[in-house]
Amino acid sequence: MLYVNPEHRRKGLAKSVLSSQVNKVMKTGEPVFCHIVKDNTTSFQLHKDAGFNVIEGCDVIWVRFVKAGQKSCKEKGVCCT
Repeated sequence: MLYVNPEHRRKGLAKSVLSSQVNKVMKTGEPVFCHIVKDNTTSFQLHKDAGFNVIEGCDVIWVRFVKAGQKSCKEKGVCCT
C-alpha cells in the first residue's frame, strides 16, 4: 500500500517510491502487480503513467507492469476471466 499525506502530494513522491519498488521486484524476476479499487482514479493514473497495463474482467482494477518483450498475463494464462 502506498499513501502520501495530502500536504506532500503532487511532489513526485509516490512516483519515486513506485519506481523504486518496481525496479526492486523486477530484479528478482517476480511479476510486478497491484490491485486498485475501481474509484481510486489517482492511483490508477499513477500506475498507468508508470507503465502498468490493465487486466480486464475483475471486480477491482488489476494492473501489471510489463517490460518490453515480456509475456502478457493473457499469454501466461493468469488473467481474470
